[in-house]
Amino acid sequence: MNPLHTTAKAALRAAFAVLIALAAIVATATPAGAAPGDYFVSTVGEDGCTVFETTGNADLSYPGMPVVILEGRADRYDDGGDCLDVEPFDRRIEFVALDGSGMVVGDAYVPLPLANGSEEYTAAIYGLYGSDVVVVIVDICVVGGDPGSFICGESDIIVPA
Repeated sequence: MNPLHTTAKAALRAAFAVLIALAAIVATATPAGAAPGDYFVSTVGEDGCTVFETTGNADLSYPGMPVVILEGRADRYDDGGDCLDVEPFDRRIEFVALDGSGMVVGDAYVPLPLANGSEEYTAAIYGLYGSDVVVVIVDICVVGGDPGSFICGESDIIVPA
């Protein structure tokens, strides 16, 4: 096996371990009024004034089953500020489920509205058989980007209670 490949794999595993530790910290620091499983992610488009947001809840209460039920709202609106004369790229909400070792065990994608407005959604992540979902990462990403790419805004991390 290529030593560079082995090193890259080890670095990726270390990064996931840090992510799991971060998730544990986030879980203990849940803001008052926010229930376990609640999420909120917001990002601004390339024009500087189109806002893409999602808020909702992820139900991770299926012990022994790699299933996560996602219910939320996707919003797109103009923040009222000065806009650049460019059309923002389309966005989607990406949900990535990880097991206790940091391995990706499932994912789901929900499109954001193509015009200003709100849409309710229900989605599900069906993970790998025999795995337990312990963390779900929520991102708003440019459509066409690879999952886990850096064409995403800030993430929210969901952990069960």
